[in-house]
Amino acid sequence: MPDPPDSLSLPARVAAFLATLAAIAGIGWLDDLTGASFSLALLYLLPVVAAGWWLGEVPGTLAAFAAGGAWLADELSHRSLPPLAHAWNGSSRLLILLGGAVVAARLRREIETQSELSARLRERAAGEARLARTDPLSGLRNRRAIEELLDAEIARCERSGNPLCVAFVDVDNFKRLNDTRGHAQGDAFIVQVAEVLRRSARAGDIPARFAGDEFAVLLWAVSPEVALQTAERLRARFDEIMSEYRSLELGVSIGVAHFSRPPGSAAEALRRADEAMYSAKRAGKGRVAVWQDGDPVSEAGAAP
Repeated sequence: MPDPPDSLSLPARVAAFLATLAAIAGIGWLDDLTGASFSLALLYLLPVVAAGWWLGEVPGTLAAFAAGGAWLADELSHRSLPPLAHAWNGSSRLLILLGGAVVAARLRREIETQSELSARLRERAAGEARLARTDPLSGLRNRRAIEELLDAEIARCERSGNPLCVAFVDVDNFKRLNDTRGHAQGDAFIVQVAEVLRRSARAGDIPARFAGDEFAVLLWAVSPEVALQTAERLRARFDEIMSEYRSLELGVSIGVAHFSRPPGSAAEALRRADEAMYSAKRAGKGRVAVWQDGDPVSEAGAAP
């Protein structure tokens, strides 16, 4: 779509208007050469409509008067009619030319308005879609988003044959923080946890806040060994923010589910990771536990 008239600089607008007048003068000269035998009505209308479309209503109106004057001058030089007839013809042509200029200018403006409105609606829809898949407190993806991403990753793994891995992270004793220091402090802690996940995730890994103090991380294309190393690194990073909460015995338990062949659904992948996480909690919390392709859950050591 061409640039809107307001985007043209003043020199460009002046040059375009002068070119319009030159075109009208050229059509008038050609009309004079062809005489009364040939009508060049359409040619007069073209630069007028172009001026209305490209330059706006006022320049288009001025071009219409210029074209109407050139058209009338040609008629006066080739046809002898009563003054009233010339006045009627000239007025009728001028109205047609003015109508063309105004319609072109307003049509252009209406198209631009509709395009701008459509762009705003698309932007708003995209924003609402992002909000629907973003946790408002942590800024991470929410449960709906991670489930959708897992479904997409399962389909991709089925095509490529790559493994699929998801980790489930749960804050140990989080209720104590809310009960002793209030929910505002609890919310601030959740934001800290989200930032650790965001900074510690590898390129391609996708962290999300699943619910409350539970988080999920989609680990991209990892072996069981790398998945365990990643989870242990996450646990160590969390220890760094736990120093001011030692009296509350806060920590994280992490469950990892690794599938050499993708599971049937996102729900199954998350369920296996959740089971591994609860296994880590039952073993004493502050641990990493791994579920791998139906093998019994293996547990890594507790945090020091």
